[in-house]
Amino acid sequence: MAEAMLIAKRSGLDLVEFWHSIRMSAGNSFLWETCGPNVFRGEYHDSFPIDLMNKDTQLGYEMARKAEVGKYYIRSCTNNRR
Repeated sequence: MAEAMLIAKRSGLDLVEFWHSIRMSAGNSFLWETCGPNVFRGEYHDSFPIDLMNKDTQLGYEMARKAEVGKYYIRSCTNNRR
C-alpha cells in the first residue's frame, strides 16, 4: 500500500481520489479499506517487517523464474535486487 501511495503522490495524483479509485476497483482489499483512512490521519504504523517483504519479493521472483516468465521481467527483477 505504501509503495502504491508513494507512486501516486510522486506522479502528481490526488491521493484521496487515488485511494477511492483503488477502493472501488478489483484492487480493493481489507488492508486498503482499513489502513487507508489511518494513513490520511497520519496514523501510519509499519507493521510488516522488511524481512518479510523481502521474502515475499524473493518468492515472487522465484515463481516467475520457475514459470519461465519473459526474460524482460526476470532481467528487471534481477537488476533491482541488491
